[in-house]
Parts: sequence; structure tokens; C-alpha cells
Amino acid sequence: VMLDGGVDDGVGEILRTELHVECTHELDPETTTHVVTSRSEAELEEGHDAGALKSICAQLNIPIVTPEWVYACQKQGRMQSVSHFYSQ
Repeated sequence: VMLDGGVDDGVGEILRTELHVECTHELDPETTTHVVTSRSEAELEEGHDAGALKSICAQLNIPIVTPEWVYACQKQGRMQSVSHFYSQ
């Protein structure tokens, strides 16, 4: 799971310690399964890195989700569907 800039450190801690998920701050097409961001859809389209991130994730079919997805996973003790947690 890639943690985008601005995501609280607690989100990464939950992923690592409670859900046993490897986290990074860089997108790796080979290993990244999800991108967690607190940026809005509009913010993801602004700036050179953000637009590229959204485009690359779309090409690789990697979902961009909000931190609330992590909290839902934590609550259930396992990975949850991303359908209600896409970045908007």
C-alpha cells in the first residue's frame, strides 16, 4: 500500500501493525495494491505529481482510496472492499 503525502502517520501504523501490510511512500507497479490519500479528486488532478499518480493508478487498475478505508479494514480486522472509499 502506498501512502500519499498528507496521510496521517497513524494510518500507516494501523496498516503495518494491525493488518500486517507493507507500506511505502513510492508507487511500485509490481507491488502497490492500493494508494491511500487524503487529497480530493480535484487535488489529485492538480500538480505534476498528482496528475501523474492518478493517471498511472488508472492505467494499472490501482484504487486510490481515503484513510477511512484503512479504518474500515481495522474495524473488521481484514481488508475491505474499496467501493465506498474511493478518493473524491
